[in-house]
Amino acid sequence: MKKLIGSLVVIALLLTVGCSSENSELVSVNSDSTGNSDNVGDIESSESHGNLENSDEIICNVCSEETCICVEHNCVDDPCTCTETQTHDPYYWALILVNARNPLPEGYSPDLAYIGSHSGTGDRRYLDARAAPYAIAMLEAAMNDGIILDPVSSYRGLERQTINFKWFFENVMSERGYTPQEAFDYTASWIAPPGTSEHNAAIAIDFNLIDESFDQTNEYRWLIENAHRFGFILRYPKDTEHITGIKYEPWHFRFVGIENAERIRDTGLTLEEYLNHCMEDDTVVEAFRNQVIG
Repeated sequence: MKKLIGSLVVIALLLTVGCSSENSELVSVNSDSTGNSDNVGDIESSESHGNLENSDEIICNVCSEETCICVEHNCVDDPCTCTETQTHDPYYWALILVNARNPLPEGYSPDLAYIGSHSGTGDRRYLDARAAPYAIAMLEAAMNDGIILDPVSSYRGLERQTINFKWFFENVMSERGYTPQEAFDYTASWIAPPGTSEHNAAIAIDFNLIDESFDQTNEYRWLIENAHRFGFILRYPKDTEHITGIKYEPWHFRFVGIENAERIRDTGLTLEEYLNHCMEDDTVVEAFRNQVIG
């Protein structure tokens, strides 16, 4: 187990390898060279006026008992419909559910903006341009409180996600003697297959330390107390693997919008429970499983 935990630490370093070159080829950055955005100081007004960027195309609907939230996703068999005149959550785009059974649409390509650099490597970090101002504001607020939130990882392309997964898979095979099927399933509980990771959607940040001991730090405590104010949630809480499919990750925070983050924090729900799911499609993971184990 110590070797595998060590592997996770190495993965944190792997996440930074080639990021600069990958991002320079794949992203279009909607901020100046310092990472500043015109929206950084105007988060409250953006929320109240609902003037964050929205897509004209409504692909999928996620419903609760009280509201129908239009979500940009390739969902099928929608339980309800949204009309063109219906008012919907201004953060609907941030509620996209990304996991092993809800893969990103093929060709999904988020428009990215710079949020800061990893202190250890100097590699630049990016998020979806609509979430970036909130992340920047959160990092600045933490700094004002004497807390340094270091973005170890944020956006990752599919190629980097594939490299990380296969590297961990091979280590599990060699160290634990698992069958390929067992090794794949174990790896998938730590690292999402490409196309099923929130990092691929550019809406999540891993902070400071890729280890469960991060929940003993002042940085973690600050995030738990304040992240919702900027629209971020602890995505994979303790004892929720049976719901999320991912082991406890105290370092992983995901953007959902301020109002949604406050509701999720107050109810103690996971994002899966909050959205009550939308799509269950195993084809992406199954195809990748066949590719990895042959």
